[in-house]
Amino acid sequence: MVRRLTEIREAWQKKAMDYDKTAIPEAYDRGRQMQPGVMALWLDEMASILPRRPERIVDLGCGTGRLSAGLANGYAAQVIGVDPSEKMLREAQAKDLGPDVSFRRGSAETITVESGWADLVFMSMVFHHIDDRETAAAECMRVLAPGGCVAIRNATREQAASVPFNGWFEGFEAVYEARMPALAEITAPFEAAGFRLIGRRVIDQPTHPDWTTFVARTAQRADSLLIRLPDAAFEAGMARLRAANRPGPVHDRVDLVVLQTPA
Repeated sequence: MVRRLTEIREAWQKKAMDYDKTAIPEAYDRGRQMQPGVMALWLDEMASILPRRPERIVDLGCGTGRLSAGLANGYAAQVIGVDPSEKMLREAQAKDLGPDVSFRRGSAETITVESGWADLVFMSMVFHHIDDRETAAAECMRVLAPGGCVAIRNATREQAASVPFNGWFEGFEAVYEARMPALAEITAPFEAAGFRLIGRRVIDQPTHPDWTTFVARTAQRADSLLIRLPDAAFEAGMARLRAANRPGPVHDRVDLVVLQTPA
């Protein structure tokens, strides 16, 4: 019986996340709000690698569109956000993000953008949700103009030690290991599709200004890994976080990988 329960838990940990079957979309912006300056940090890091300023961007796996306006404003670009979740897109479409941002339903394996349209495909914390990575890489190649790039912002197994949730929630490390890719797993399908790696950075970013904010946002459970934990494990972890009251801002380290299509 214990073995069977373990097998069920492991299967659940490895399942793709269907956000429409969760309450995450409604709480996503509250639980995943970026610190002031963090979006600019990422835009600057990408700009230092990209061969040219992108004018047309696909925000792939855009979710609630929380980064779409930043991409549009930061690069003076037209942005199409693509996401498979109806709930996420409803949240995105309810925002007034300006004339240069629009949203479409689609997925990494079926990007609902015409061939050769984009200069940049941006994926933020999306890669680990993709089931068919080879097809996704081929789709990115299709929608990108010659010399276009894909920029992938994602947690990786190499950065596991920096994840703020580690050590507080029983079972979180196992879920993280099961879901998050190693760096080589990110680059491999794109290089096989004909992309060339042109840059990789590890970005140390502030995620919360203080411990109290970290605890309050974590309580929203607006995270695809936390939602995979049993309720009892999540509540026990929250009790430990509330009792800790650590000083200072909370940081983590996230990989940025940029690959380019042939010119």
